Amino acid sequence: MFLKEAMSSLDFSNVVETIDFSDVEGKNLSQCMVNLPILVVKNFLSADYISENLKKIKENFSPENDCYSTGPLRVGMPNFQRFDMGNHPSKNPKCLRAFTFFTWEKNSIFKEGIDKMTQFRDKHFTLPSYLQNNKNSKYEFKDYPRIVQYPTGAGFLNEHVDEDRELYPEGTPIMLVCLTHRENPKRDGDFKRGGLYYIHEGEELDVEEFLDIGDLCVHNQKVAHGVKTVDFGEKPKLDNFSGRFMLLLSTYRFKKES
Repeated sequence: MFLKEAMSSLDFSNVVETIDFSDVEGKNLSQCMVNLPILVVKNFLSADYISENLKKIKENFSPENDCYSTGPLRVGMPNFQRFDMGNHPSKNPKCLRAFTFFTWEKNSIFKEGIDKMTQFRDKHFTLPSYLQNNKNSKYEFKDYPRIVQYPTGAGFLNEHVDEDRELYPEGTPIMLVCLTHRENPKRDGDFKRGGLYYIHEGEELDVEEFLDIGDLCVHNQKVAHGVKTVDFGEKPKLDNFSGRFMLLLSTYRFKKES
């Protein structure tokens, strides 16, 4: 099943493939990422599970816990809540807050969801040999699970591709689960404007049009993407637990423990 009916400027059958989570058993989805840059898996996590775990994060949330620089990611480092604005600490302009859930920490919040994402990736995709890290290198590639918040009135991520080979191992998919969704004529939502988009052959795909809470969105490393300002024009709510939230899993370079 393909997303091809919502916008006329693009034939989305050449861009996005959708499949329900109940239909993925026994399928190798790597070829999908070769033929099409974006895959949407519907109903990957339940809305009740997401609501329960977001509530736990909100209960412990305080903007006073924000840090603004963590230095290079290191194996064994503690979880952090980091607020990124502008070009620092990344060269890619953004306004977002990240809550990390490193696999070596004893996390309980969203643990089942993160484990499900990892197992889904390992089962349905042919992965490169990034797990065979160079023993002589100071770095190794590790899974980097985190929740990303794009605050109301300000949250955005500049258009980019994830092809930095020093940071991302070639061939690993980028995976995100929608924890909130945008309103449309058929439903209420957590935000009204902006959100995730992709660029394909110079055309923009507003993928939020098709995403519901609990859907998994997977893209390859070559497709350009970004997040348009969430509820642009509203008063920025940088200190609030509001806006667009996603559970993100990528594979990233970490400095080894000394």
